[in-house]
Amino acid sequence: MILTTQPDDYPDIDLQEAAETYTAAQHSHLAKAWLRTPPGHKTANALNLIPALVSHISRLRERLAHALTDLGNLTAAARATLGAQRDGETDPLYYLRDELQAQGQLPPDEQERP
Repeated sequence: MILTTQPDDYPDIDLQEAAETYTAAQHSHLAKAWLRTPPGHKTANALNLIPALVSHISRLRERLAHALTDLGNLTAAARATLGAQRDGETDPLYYLRDELQAQGQLPPDEQERP
């Protein structure tokens, strides 16, 4: 099984909506008054983390998508390598070397091989 989408084990949160809701809440007159109270001040400190968390989650989602793509490509290359070996190709590791090189992971001593 090759994973090509994001996992279903976390909620699908619209990060743009979260950021826009945070911004809108900051401009509310009632919220501004309440946030000046001691409990409101603590809440404000927590809410002020939202933009940084949204940015961090966005970066993590991008990294996850990239990692899943790399995993899928490596799995395909491994399967192609096994098929090439089964079919008696002269260089069955070509597919794996090619993908590792595409991902910048091929060791230098392997780069000169045919």
